[in-house]
Parts: sequence; structure tokens; C-alpha cells
Amino acid sequence: MGKKLTPWERRKREEEKEQLAAASRAKTAVRRGEEREKLEKLETLNKKRTSLITELFDDLLLNLSNLTRDGLINNVSAKNQLIFPNTISSNFKYPGDLTYTPLVAAIDSKNFVPNKSLEELNKNKNMSYNSYESNYGSFFGNLFGKTKKEYLVFVDDAAKNFKIVTLKEEKRKEDYKISIAQYKNEIENFNKKASEKLIQDNNNRVKESKNIEFEINDYIEKVRILKNSIDKGFSSVTEDGFESLFGLDLPIKFDSCDNLGTELQKQVKDLNSNFYDSPSNNFKYGISITDGKINLFLVYNEDYFPLPSGQQINSIKSGYSVRALTNANRESVAHNLVPSLSLLYVSYAFNTSNKIKDITVSVGIDAVDGKTGTNIVKWEYSLYIDRGEFAELKFDNIIPGECIKLFKRQEINEISKNIRWFGKEEKLNPFKSKIQELSKFHDKLQLKINHFSKKQFSPPDDIKKVDDAKEIADIINGKKAGTKGKTSVTNVSKNINLKKEISDLEKILKDL
Repeated sequence: MGKKLTPWERRKREEEKEQLAAASRAKTAVRRGEEREKLEKLETLNKKRTSLITELFDDLLLNLSNLTRDGLINNVSAKNQLIFPNTISSNFKYPGDLTYTPLVAAIDSKNFVPNKSLEELNKNKNMSYNSYESNYGSFFGNLFGKTKKEYLVFVDDAAKNFKIVTLKEEKRKEDYKISIAQYKNEIENFNKKASEKLIQDNNNRVKESKNIEFEINDYIEKVRILKNSIDKGFSSVTEDGFESLFGLDLPIKFDSCDNLGTELQKQVKDLNSNFYDSPSNNFKYGISITDGKINLFLVYNEDYFPLPSGQQINSIKSGYSVRALTNANRESVAHNLVPSLSLLYVSYAFNTSNKIKDITVSVGIDAVDGKTGTNIVKWEYSLYIDRGEFAELKFDNIIPGECIKLFKRQEINEISKNIRWFGKEEKLNPFKSKIQELSKFHDKLQLKINHFSKKQFSPPDDIKKVDDAKEIADIINGKKAGTKGKTSVTNVSKNINLKKEISDLEKILKDL
């Protein structure tokens, strides 16, 4: 049986249990509080995300019901594409000749490093017997004459070696002077070649500078001619090139609607892949000019609808839901989309040229003739629009399908066959093509100018001969040869005779 606890011990143990339980409860409360805070934040974020998604859909629906509402009506114009490349100053002048600082010798005959063994050998051959006895003698050797004999041999060997090394040192010193002379000769030859190359490079530099000046002036002239051509084209609707200029920014792009449609499909998994079909890709624009009068044409496929999946996003208590598009929303888009685009197209024409005082715009549907099976256009209506009356409209508040009723309808008798069409399959506009060519010309020329301004003199490639000559001198001088401290590093092979000479010198050094 266990020991019976005293009342004090039982009370102490109960207090410890209570403290542990209280600490556990506090820890649990903190953890649950943190979890609750995270859930609340997540719920807030989900509600915000849900609200944003429904707002995005509402914005898309409003835009499709009135394409003029986002301010595009005031900015859409063919002139939006008239973005010329940056100008290049005609003040470019020859910046001066390239320069070259001649090479100078990094070493001289004064840098000769004497053989340290000569000093030791000279000391040994002149060493006195007392010094030898003190340094190398032993008690019995000194006593019986052994040290004396060894001393005589030591001094004699030192004298012989001193003579041998002295002869070799004189030979090495002479070889070093010869190698220094060769090294300086290679430097002189290199500087001569560099000077000759510098003259040739600067002659070429002058020619290159003149070519750049010519290209700059040519570029400036091409920009001037194109701008004059564009200004002349816009000066009157009857000028040659006006129709091509008019089509610069056609078909009209609806980036706002397209971005909304793309983002909704990314965020809402329940939307079908065909949820959105952009107006940017489904309308064909045309123009014809008769007796100085502008006639605009807008054509679309009779089956086109920008929300082909027939889905909409509704806000509900738990978030949002994807449901079938209501008849009211479908009718709003169907009733207003084409009229708002017609007004936008008219605004495009007025914004493009202030010479246009009035316009006739005709809207038609691409269809198939039931009798012949051929493609035809069923013209729905044709409106006469005066610039002054058009300018008085408040596009933020209009209902496009009702607004077009304010304008006078024209009788559709015979539509001109000389219509210039601008659709998504339209070939590159000639003016846009010229602008792109000028942009490429500008970028290429700017790179050439930058390269020319940073160009420095590049010495001849045979700098390796100078390096090799210095390396021979360093080896003779008892220094380890390597790439560090060289004039430059190249891949030119050494001369076979030089390699043999270096090998012979290295053997001599090992014998010292």
C-alpha cells in the first residue's frame, strides 16, 4: 500500500493539479481564440471576394449594355495608333579619335635577382678554422685532428662550388640581359603595330561617324515625310490615304469588358468555357466616301451574343451562385449592345477628324440568302448623325437602344459597293506598317550610336609575344612563370626553341 498523505500534502497536490488544469484551459482558450480570429478573417475575405465577384459581373453586364459608359467614347480614335518612335538628335558629331597608351616594360635588367647560394658559399670558403670548430667540431674530433681534416675538405669544396656557381651566375645574368632586350624589343614591335592599327581604326571611325550622321538625317527625313503624309491624309476626307488612316485603330478593342470576362472565368469555376465572347472579335467595320460625305458601316453575325453560355452570377446570403441569365438581362444586352457600338463607331469617326461634320451610319447582319445560299448583309437601319447634336449627348446616362431613336433614320436604298472594310482579318495597315518600320530603324540606329560612343581602341592580337618574352625573363630570373602579372592572356603557342631554352635554364637552376 502507498504511503498515506498528510492533509497538507493532499492540499498541495490538489493545488498543483488545479494550476496545471488552469494553465491548460488558458492555453486552450488562446488557441481557440486564434482559430476563431483566423476563421473570422477568412469569412471576411470570402465575403469580400464574393462581393467583388458579383460586382465584376454587374460591371460586365452594364458595360455590355452600354459600351460607351467607361469613357472610351471620348478617347477612341484612329490617332491612338499614331505613336511615332522617339526622335534622334541631329546634333550628332564626331566625338574624336580613339587613343592608345603605349606599353612600357614591367621589368628591367636592374630587377635581376642574384643567387642567394653565392653568399653562403663565399662565407664558407673563407671560414676560419676556429669558426668551423665552434660550429661543426666535436670534443674527440678536435682532440685527435679529425675536425681539422674535415675543415680543409669543407673549405676546399666551398671554393670549388663558389667558382662553378659564379660562372653559372655570370651566364644567367648575361642571359637575363638578353631576355630583357628581347622583351623590350617585343614591346617596341607591339607598340609600332598598335600605332599603325590605331591610325587605321581612326580612319574607319571617321567613316563610321559619317555613316551614322547620314542614317540619322535619313531617319529624321523619313519621319518628317510620314508625318506630312499623315497630316495631309487627315486634312480632308477626300485625300488619298484617308481611308487607310481611318482604319488604323479598327476593329475597336474592348479591353475593359475583355478583362472582366477573363477574370470572372478565372475566379468562378462554375462558369462554362464559352461564358464570354468579346465584342472585340465579332464586328466588322467599313467606310465609304461619296461626294465628300462619310458613310460608316457596322456588320455582325446574326447569332452573336456576348454571353453565349447564358449564365449570370447572383449574390446570395452564403456567397454567390451561377444561374441562368434572366430574360431582363438578356434583353438589356441584346437591345443596347449594337446601338452603343454604333454610337462608339460614330464617335471614333468624329474624334479621328474634325473635318467631318456629319455622318451616315448603317448597321447590318451577316446572313445567308435563303434562296441562293450566298452570304448577304441584311441592313437593319441607317442613321444620319450631325456632329453638333452628337456632342450634346450625355453618354454616362443614356440607354443606347433608345438614344439612337433621337437621330434621323435614312431610307436604305442602295448600299455602296465601294466599301473599305476593317475586320479582324484585315492585313497590316500601310501607315501602321511604316510606323513599325521606323520604330525598328530607330532602335537599330540607337544601338549603333550607343555602341559607337562606347567603343574603345582594341590593340593587336599578338600581345602574346610580349607576354612570352616577359615569361622567359622571369624564369631566367628565378621567378615562377604564370598568368599573373602578364600583359594579357592569349592562346598563341610558344616557339619550340624558346621552350627548349627555358627547359635548359630550369635544369641549371635545379643544379644550383
